[in-house]
Amino acid sequence: MSADGKILLLNVYMPCDYGDDESLQDYLECLGELDALMIESDAVHTIICGDFNCGPASRFFPMLDSFAREHNLIISDMTKLSNVFTYDSDDGLRTSWIDHIVCSSAIDKVVCDIGVLQNVIISDHRPLTFRIGYNTSVVNAESDDCSNTGVRLPQWNLCDDSVLYNFQYVVDVMLQKVHFPSHLFTRGGDAVRFCSAIDEFYSEIIRCLRWACEECVPHRIMKDNRFNIPGWNTYVREAHDTARECYLSWIDYGKPRSGVWFDSMCRSRAKFKLALRYCQQHVDVMKADACANSVLDKDDKRFWRDVYKISKVKATLAANVIDGVVGDSEITAMWKRHFERIYSEKN
Repeated sequence: MSADGKILLLNVYMPCDYGDDESLQDYLECLGELDALMIESDAVHTIICGDFNCGPASRFFPMLDSFAREHNLIISDMTKLSNVFTYDSDDGLRTSWIDHIVCSSAIDKVVCDIGVLQNVIISDHRPLTFRIGYNTSVVNAESDDCSNTGVRLPQWNLCDDSVLYNFQYVVDVMLQKVHFPSHLFTRGGDAVRFCSAIDEFYSEIIRCLRWACEECVPHRIMKDNRFNIPGWNTYVREAHDTARECYLSWIDYGKPRSGVWFDSMCRSRAKFKLALRYCQQHVDVMKADACANSVLDKDDKRFWRDVYKISKVKATLAANVIDGVVGDSEITAMWKRHFERIYSEKN
């Protein structure tokens, strides 16, 4: 959120142009979806960035330019850069400028440090980077996703009696400050207001438990590994480094369309993509190999960590059976009866 209000940030991958009417229709439909998102949003500023599959010479570009004008948006990268390309075909014969930053005029004024990272070789696209010199505040900071800095995981196995006693004491003190919605036990009333009170009561209890856990229980930081590629260090890293060096050398020599530097760039890139594709198609094999290597290296800790990573994918997020009761509705009814007994007027 900016000082003026909310900022709508959209990352896009627009349809490719295959030269037929269907591609044109798909592109128009995606622009229509973006239009709908902007209309439904209460944001005062908009940033749309990503792969638009649309360069200045593309037949899609007039549609993108018209869309930007209708919404008072500016294609910032095209106003601040010149003679760049963000796409480079595998054979090195075709380049185009199809990745863009489209934003509100107020945002465009503070967009700076736009550049294309030519030294990053992951795909046939080159990352388009930018920075926004804007004071922002975070909205809805709580998230279930792992951030780049990782998430805190409590280490209950490291807790001794004193740690557990301190945790229990802090929880008791915190829970005493939670307001109990006694009006829920009155007859009649607004069901919506009751549900809201229950949700708030539950949220307060969870906040107390989380705060006590963070303050009292030892923890470790788990980094986000969703984008890690199993087998990268063994099969891909060397090919990636070679492809990157050959590509930068090819650029330094003026991007020739033939000769030793061109052939070296094409061969190294093909080798890198082949290795990457192999790892992506054999993820389970790579994970099993990692476990086997841990056994051979007699690294018990790493072995069980790898086993846990593999097995937790199949784990369910909620219990299927509690105290012999099976099914979501039955378990819900069981807890309902349980808490009715606890908070009954007789007790």
